[in-house]
Amino acid sequence: MTTVYLVRHAEAEGNLYRRVHGWYNSLITDNGYRQIAALRGRFADIHIDAVYSSDLFRTMTTAKAVYLSHGLELHTDPGLREISLGAWEDKPWGELERCDAMNLIRFNHSSPDFRVEGGETFAQVQARLKGTVLRLAAAHPGQTIALFSHGTAIRCLQAALRGLEGFSHLWIIWEFSKARREDWSPTVRPPRLGGNTRMGVFATRSPFRPNPIGLSCVGLEGVELHTPQGPVIHVTGADLMDGSPIYDIKPYIPYADCRPQAVGGFASAPKEATLEVDILPELLAQVPEELREALIGVLAQDPRPTYQHDPERVYGMAFGGLEVRFTVEEPVLHVREITKSKSGGEEHGAL
Repeated sequence: MTTVYLVRHAEAEGNLYRRVHGWYNSLITDNGYRQIAALRGRFADIHIDAVYSSDLFRTMTTAKAVYLSHGLELHTDPGLREISLGAWEDKPWGELERCDAMNLIRFNHSSPDFRVEGGETFAQVQARLKGTVLRLAAAHPGQTIALFSHGTAIRCLQAALRGLEGFSHLWIIWEFSKARREDWSPTVRPPRLGGNTRMGVFATRSPFRPNPIGLSCVGLEGVELHTPQGPVIHVTGADLMDGSPIYDIKPYIPYADCRPQAVGGFASAPKEATLEVDILPELLAQVPEELREALIGVLAQDPRPTYQHDPERVYGMAFGGLEVRFTVEEPVLHVREITKSKSGGEEHGAL
């Protein structure tokens, strides 16, 4: 997973003197330099792998708080620029209240109808900044980067979540980041069919695909726009590993996405929990409390290959950084041993 810090520049002349500075290249104020010193302390203990800023003076100067103290090079990218305000550039805001009041109201309310001659719309800024952030994040997989941009541009990006709270479920498009392979097989062996029958990979949900992309429907519990980590979406029912890269989210639309007449092929019905799980309290105590219910649920689903029914055989499963060993005397699964995983991984339910 790539971690991105999106930082607004320090106070500049346009902020102090109340002038319109979009792409206009204004200077940092004395108070802005004090803010930069404070920002340097804020990032003192945060590991950063790369620093980017827009190619405007106020962001390049603010970025010194991080790239100089971390011994890094500054990369500039015009995709991180503020909204271009065309004919408004360097005009006093008070003048616009008199000569272009209606358009100023549209600007202050982030209206999609806002447009200034020679400038950008909010939709254009949002698309530009989103594309830039995703491009730079993709260039630093698994790293932490700091991006220095501008107030309106950042708000346009946050605005991408506006209205999301009105939906109960979301589609999440993500990557099987722990299942990357140089090659792929056109057929796989679905556990649902016993583990010996081969099916075409596109007829299955196998993570080992030509492009390891996952698609999940999750419940939306809430949206927080202002947290120390930036905007946060709270979901339930996610069937992916912690830290999996998220590429996109889309609202679940019941009338369009629900197809009651759909046929599910060899997976037409959910597999019901078929086993009673017997686990001694001292073994269960070795499992973090927040993972216990999930572990019991996975074991109850009978994670053995379907074609194996030997009651003497000891099976193993990696779950939450643990190795779980068990036997099965149907209809009871007996947990025999739980130890820490030698790999130290966090994979859940990997046989």
